[in-house]
Amino acid sequence: MISKIRAGILSCVGLMIINLLRGLYMIPNLELGHLLTYNLIFQIGSLWFSISLWIVIKYDFVKLNALEEFKKPLDWLIRNIAIVYGVGIVSFFFPSREFYIIILILGFILMINYIIVFVKIYKLDKSALEFVGELHRYIISMIVFIMTFFVVNVINEFNWHMDLDFAFYILIAFPLIFLIRFLHKEKKDIESKQRIYSID
Repeated sequence: MISKIRAGILSCVGLMIINLLRGLYMIPNLELGHLLTYNLIFQIGSLWFSISLWIVIKYDFVKLNALEEFKKPLDWLIRNIAIVYGVGIVSFFFPSREFYIIILILGFILMINYIIVFVKIYKLDKSALEFVGELHRYIISMIVFIMTFFVVNVINEFNWHMDLDFAFYILIAFPLIFLIRFLHKEKKDIESKQRIYSID
């Protein structure tokens, strides 16, 4: 149990690092070169860490906390993450308009999956999941971030005309801190219970 939760924490940290590096690499006028190669590496890293993270969260929800209602939504989320990133990776080798359209459609479906899972999580209280407050903070910070970024992007289109993609990846890394806090508290709780049982 502990090793799986620890793997989730490491996956979360890995995803943060990938997003931060991706954002730094996309800062305009840096001209670091090999953009396609690094984007492919970032895509593969995002695929690996995202799937690993959500598999651990599913394990925590379904196996450790008996929240069976999350099994199917999280299964769908994990599958769709794999499909979206998988198609994205393939498109690096076979770039085409068709792949771009497919990625947009799949991305929209994935967004719906995230919304469904987030709504279900937000409806949970401490009686169902003790440290759910950290997940609520994660969801709220994601919503605030996305709404703020959307507004800034609209203003940018009319005024600054800057490439702000780098800011998206840098900023989206920070809400993951709340997921790390959630998994860390879950790990500490499991360790505490194991010590009690070993004493008994």
